[in-house]
Amino acid sequence: AVLSDFQIISETEYQVSATLTPDTVSVFQVVANAAVDAINNPSAASEFLRIRQDSQIPIVQLNSSINQPTNLQSFKLTLESTESIADFNGSDFEVTNANILKIENLYEDADHPLFRRFFEITLQADASGPVNIQTKSNSIFDIAGNPSSVSNTINIDVDLDAPQITITSDGGDIVNTDLVSFTLAANEAIQAPQV
Repeated sequence: AVLSDFQIISETEYQVSATLTPDTVSVFQVVANAAVDAINNPSAASEFLRIRQDSQIPIVQLNSSINQPTNLQSFKLTLESTESIADFNGSDFEVTNANILKIENLYEDADHPLFRRFFEITLQADASGPVNIQTKSNSIFDIAGNPSSVSNTINIDVDLDAPQITITSDGGDIVNTDLVSFTLAANEAIQAPQV
């Protein structure tokens, strides 16, 4: 960092500007004996002040392990970010045919290296059909305030409709033989039914 623009605010307060080096941590400290009071008592060293300059945008990725098509009405996805991100909610997403029920931070411990980088999102499908979800542009921000771009889109094929099977006799309701055949017809592709 490069210090500049030293200003006296009062006898007890001063202001200094610093030009930070991009994407690094700058450490500042007033060293011992850097100042004296009116009777020449030397100052002690200040505490360290650490400032991280962050100009990198967070990259957000949505992931799903749902087998498709699925008959689950409620299911979970994960959101992964390249860096810690600030609070966000369901309005930060574009979602079709579903609602976001819950967003959960998987790493709440600020000392954990994955703090605020992995989230679990619970969705509930409105109906059968495609469910699509992605983040909106400039809606999710890292801790420094840098906005993310649009995430990838997750597409999930949801089938909540039970197959309807009709059964009809090939020979009518009354027959004069021991062997009959009948037809099973479904409104969608099915596995061989148990009769």
